[in-house]
Amino acid sequence: MSVDIDFEGVEKKLTMLWDTQHPQNRNLTLRNVSVDLWVEQLAKIGCSILSHSANPRFDAYILSESSLFVYENGVVIKTCGLIQLFGIVPFIINLGLEYFEAALPDLFSYMRREFFDPHSQHQPHHCWTDEVDYLSAYFPDGMFIFDHVRF
Repeated sequence: MSVDIDFEGVEKKLTMLWDTQHPQNRNLTLRNVSVDLWVEQLAKIGCSILSHSANPRFDAYILSESSLFVYENGVVIKTCGLIQLFGIVPFIINLGLEYFEAALPDLFSYMRREFFDPHSQHQPHHCWTDEVDYLSAYFPDGMFIFDHVRF
């Protein structure tokens, strides 16, 4: 069955967290990353910051297509539409290396539902297998969580 849609509303969610219990990591925080740097990196994947607020636990960014949450030890980014979410993975990995001396996070999670129109997505988001293959180049087997929900 073919469905005409104007907007791909399926959310893609990426979570990367580092263990800050290591003594060398206790005084470092990703919340020190400047808004200007987030603006620059988010533009590369096709979205922009519409609003920013903070509380004692995290910084929240309302994006042109969803949201970004920056914690002391990690990042959660939720996007929808045609955002090229994986384009930000190398940047976040580099933040982990800079802030925590560990490029790979202690927890990596990627999840999404099945797309309404997968062929309108930019590669590697056309199909689940391509997404897993892309991320496997960054993360060794067994260190990530993937969740693909069909409906």
